[in-house]
Amino acid sequence: MPYPIANYVIFANFYISHQHFLANITKLTDPKYDHEAVKDPPWRGAMEGEICALEKNITWVLQDLPRGKQPISYKWVYHVKYNSIGTIQ
Repeated sequence: MPYPIANYVIFANFYISHQHFLANITKLTDPKYDHEAVKDPPWRGAMEGEICALEKNITWVLQDLPRGKQPISYKWVYHVKYNSIGTIQ
């Protein structure tokens, strides 16, 4: 990489309020796999809330698969969302 950002952006050069914001958003990591997320109660709650919302909106319904058919795949994407003041949304 010809111009790494670490050579130009230094944490100590930010205003103290920005340093607090950066500290808040970098202390949590997003799980990469389902088995990591289900061990963490906040992530498990978020997953349950997402499924409830899909069922409430009749966007998703659990069905038995017809004989000889393959299910479509799915993927959970885990990402912490932050408000502009650095708190978790």
